[in-house]
Parts: sequence; structure tokens; C-alpha cells
Amino acid sequence: MTQKKPPTVVIADTIFDVEATTAPFGKRWGTDKVTLSREHLDALQAGKLLAVDVMSEYVVFLALEHPGEVLAAASTSNRQPGHQKDKIRIAADFDQTQE
Repeated sequence: MTQKKPPTVVIADTIFDVEATTAPFGKRWGTDKVTLSREHLDALQAGKLLAVDVMSEYVVFLALEHPGEVLAAASTSNRQPGHQKDKIRIAADFDQTQE
């Protein structure tokens, strides 16, 4: 029987404490937060990759699954600025290899 591999990307509402939980990736030893600008999102939309330095030790490359598709902006007509649905959240995980 093949064991199901944990996900490599999840959407999270907050940064979670990786030392207090093993979900959703299994045991991890650190966290980092990456904030994307409009320029970053435009580059992804244009089919570019974003190279992200992770704790001065690893690099994770982010890409859109379907570059070029129009990302519709959420209507804010009935919401306050900063409403949860107006936020784009990207969480990335990377595989650590042992030498």
C-alpha cells in the first residue's frame, strides 16, 4: 500500500506554529512569511516564476497553475477594506533533502 504524500501547498488563514502541530505537512522546524506585491502577482500572471529565499538556506519557486488566466478582483461594494475575501494568500512548502 502506498502512503499518501502530504500536500505541498495549502491555504491558511493565519501563520500556524509548526512546533506545536504536525499538520498539514508533517514535522517542520521553522516558518517564514512572504508578502506578494501587485508587481509579483502581475509577474506570475505573465508566466514568470517568483524565486523566494527561505531562511537564507532554501529557495522555493512559485508559479501560477494557469498563467495568463484573468484573476477577477473581488467586489468590495458591500465590504470593509481588508475583508478576508479581498486577501490573496499563498502558502508554500518545500522538500528538504538530506545530503
